[in-house]
Amino acid sequence: MPTLLAPPGRSPSEHGCSASPRCAPRVWLAAGAAGLLLLLALPVIGRLWTVNEAGILINRYTVRQDPSYLVQAQRVLQDASPSPGTSEATPGDGPSFWRTYGAAAAQRPTEEAFERLLGAFFRGRLDRFGLLWLGEVASHTGHWEAAQEVYALIDASNLLIARGDAALDADDPELAWHWYMVAASSIFAAEDRGAGRSGGGSPGQAAAVPENGLQAPEGSRAVPLLRIGRGLLRLDRPQEALPVLERAESEMHADPPGTRERQAIYFSLAQALIGSGRDIAVDEEATLTRVRALIEQALDIDDTGTAHLQAGQSWELAGLHREAIEELQKAVALDPRLGQAYLDLGAIYERDGLTSLARDLYAAGVEHLPTDTALLTARALADWRTLAPREALPALLAAAATDTREPYLFAALGDTYLELGDLENARAAYKEGLLRTPGAPPLRERLTKLLPPSGVTP
Repeated sequence: MPTLLAPPGRSPSEHGCSASPRCAPRVWLAAGAAGLLLLLALPVIGRLWTVNEAGILINRYTVRQDPSYLVQAQRVLQDASPSPGTSEATPGDGPSFWRTYGAAAAQRPTEEAFERLLGAFFRGRLDRFGLLWLGEVASHTGHWEAAQEVYALIDASNLLIARGDAALDADDPELAWHWYMVAASSIFAAEDRGAGRSGGGSPGQAAAVPENGLQAPEGSRAVPLLRIGRGLLRLDRPQEALPVLERAESEMHADPPGTRERQAIYFSLAQALIGSGRDIAVDEEATLTRVRALIEQALDIDDTGTAHLQAGQSWELAGLHREAIEELQKAVALDPRLGQAYLDLGAIYERDGLTSLARDLYAAGVEHLPTDTALLTARALADWRTLAPREALPALLAAAATDTREPYLFAALGDTYLELGDLENARAAYKEGLLRTPGAPPLRERLTKLLPPSGVTP
């Protein structure tokens, strides 16, 4: 029976290869081929080692939040990455390397990192997550056009919308606008791809089909579009919100979301139409006809206080005060605990000179919502405008006991104390208001008038 191991004492020729000169060239040829393969593989092996080393450093940075690990990872990756001007792919210049490079670069974006990732994009070396990192670095280095083009290749809309919401809450309207527009572009491009309308595109598009974790599920785009549209409305950009909300309405008919979302799409679209009509030449009658239809469609879905509140807000935006009052009165009747309805309706009354009516409305709201800071403040100011100082004082004190930062409340409280001859409490009210809203002009001016000639507050 043949055996793979030669028994002791056999000659080399019996092993299948002779030690004769004829066998030597084949041995050297095999060794040379193996050496050549090893030489060719060295760049790839080196890149794999680099990726592994950088990945460990990034993980340590994530866990320990020690910037030194991130600096080391970026140095390792920078030394191993092709220069920005490289036009041809090289061994080891693959998606896994750029995924790691992008993960590090996104933590501390630089112009050079942007240029290197962009070069990898044009060489077709970025996969889906590489594209995401390129978008992150582009946006954080101010290359918004490039970011918009890259994010259009992947549907990362939920991430982008959340960024817009956060910027809006942080009172950074320009940054919020950028994120919302990039998010809209991302969703529109995803829809076009789904409809088969994507063109040839750039080299990086071959790898740009969205994957799990980077796209919203099919049929769920109405709600993200609504969030973008409402964000743009909050930024007072109705013309840019209009096409987004039009698309949301179209998506809604294809795959309806929940009741509240459908109503919100109708109301938001109506408000975008109204807002756009203020800035561009439109057929006013046709616009109002469509607005009325949208509001009726929304109310047909569900007849609630919140729905009538939104209807009232829409009509007030359109300047149709009678319709707004009717809807807001319905909202209060249907839901007596809907604080915003009291505030909006009361504001209309006050603007029309019906401050006493607004005062009674706010008082009714406070009965249902005794801890609502905005309602307590509105009632206190209405009392101050319509009642004698001693009668207005309790409501002013109740509002001041909340966390309100309304400077005019403390101005009214201080003025009331002055009318009652209480200089010490008047000064204390103005000071408290300035503590809550530093530098507020109405409080600073009043307090200055109370200072003695030396200018030193007693």
